[in-house]
Amino acid sequence: MSARQRGGLRRSENMDRKAKTGMVVIDRQRCKGCQLCIVTCPQKSLRLSEEFNEKGSHFVIFDNHGQCTGCTMCGRICPDMAIEVFQEKT
Repeated sequence: MSARQRGGLRRSENMDRKAKTGMVVIDRQRCKGCQLCIVTCPQKSLRLSEEFNEKGSHFVIFDNHGQCTGCTMCGRICPDMAIEVFQEKT
């Protein structure tokens, strides 16, 4: 199942601004670990993994499901387009 087909979630760009619960899906192989998304996230919902991807980079992981609002700041700042942001349907 692709990230876009996850039940109960829809892409943030089509969202009502009142929704409060978000989810971030990161393509580990595309992520180069630049950490721009980590610095940009107002909810501090992202962190750097201790694992490596195929490129030999530490990748970013979503680590705070309860705090993410689905604001899309992380996805907009990502230079590798490795991040998709979803919000729970209200």
